[in-house]
Amino acid sequence: MSLRKIVFMLFYYKWMLIIPVLIAPVASIAMLVFVEPVYMSSCKLWTKEHVESSKLLRVQRPGTQETTFVEVQREIILSDDVLMMVIDQCKLYNPPPSQSVFAKMTGYKQNAKPLSGDYDPKIEAMRALRSSTWVEIINPEIITAGVKMNSPKLAQRVLVSLLDAYRSEYLNIITNEITQYRKFLDEQISLMRTKSKEKEEQLIAFEEKHPEIRAEGAKSGYTVSSASIEFAKGVGDFSPVPEILKELARLEMLKIRALSRYDKSAPKITEIQTMITENQKLLKIHTNKLSDMAKLTVLHKSLQWELLEYRRHISQIETEYFQILISEGSKVKQVSNITILDKPSLEIRKIYPKKKVTVLASVFLGFIFGIGLIYLRIFMDGTYHLPEDIYEDTGLPVLQVISIEKKKN
Repeated sequence: MSLRKIVFMLFYYKWMLIIPVLIAPVASIAMLVFVEPVYMSSCKLWTKEHVESSKLLRVQRPGTQETTFVEVQREIILSDDVLMMVIDQCKLYNPPPSQSVFAKMTGYKQNAKPLSGDYDPKIEAMRALRSSTWVEIINPEIITAGVKMNSPKLAQRVLVSLLDAYRSEYLNIITNEITQYRKFLDEQISLMRTKSKEKEEQLIAFEEKHPEIRAEGAKSGYTVSSASIEFAKGVGDFSPVPEILKELARLEMLKIRALSRYDKSAPKITEIQTMITENQKLLKIHTNKLSDMAKLTVLHKSLQWELLEYRRHISQIETEYFQILISEGSKVKQVSNITILDKPSLEIRKIYPKKKVTVLASVFLGFIFGIGLIYLRIFMDGTYHLPEDIYEDTGLPVLQVISIEKKKN
């Protein structure tokens, strides 16, 4: 198709192009009257992970995923508990009143959905709020949060409530976590002190029953460490009894700590018990080779080592307990110090709908629609409008064109 024919057809069917271009913006403006406006309030948060000194509270992550912490914060912000607190504070169980031009002109108020069927106002409100809330990770420490509502004040109020609910929920999570570990350590300390007292009573009873052991130790001026060295020399430089006793004491402590975390039938407990049984058998074999005095000395040193092991574990647990107390204060401070770099904005300009963009887009779409109508009309029209059309179909040249003029009355 030649350029001359294209221009001719555009002028010939000009109303098929002009009418859509005129109607489209009028229709878009009419549509804007009923469209609900959208305003956005956003802010930036600076959240930095606290480096734990406590082994129990320290998070071990595979690889070097630096964004894991902020990803967790994003999920907390968008969690059901946080959104439900926002819904309760801002009374969002029903959709907010319409802010469209039509609603303002007529006083129309959007009616809430009836409480029938499968409709649950809490679920619907949470679904609507989640679709209107977004959280974006800028870097491993900076996140941006925003809320979209049909009025600027409502968007700002919901975002402020969201930040408060996020802090509150994050603090609850941390507090519950620390409380659980404190309870665990309290139980461990109580158990270890009970066992330590039992071992101390057993040691006193043993020494009272066998005063020769205590007298021999006092005569030699033994301390706990020097007694172990002298005992090793007494039973033989190559005797494994002292090391087996130490290993048994260590395994018993390990078993007690493991029983607080696992069931008795857990593979970890079974493995430790197997090691204890094997060491007991080995101890019995080597003890039978010793003299009666050496056997009494073995039992005495065994009680001493076990008592020292309990006291050492109590000291470790108390140190861990002190670290958790420090962590509790640090983490609470971390939550309170979540820095808001940009306060929740009050955006006066609505982000949707954009009037100028909508009108220009409607004009463009009307123009495209008009071009399509003209093309369809030409495709369905078999009339010859230009001499070139006859020549293209028949191959015969056009010698003369007779124009038809309407008679004037």
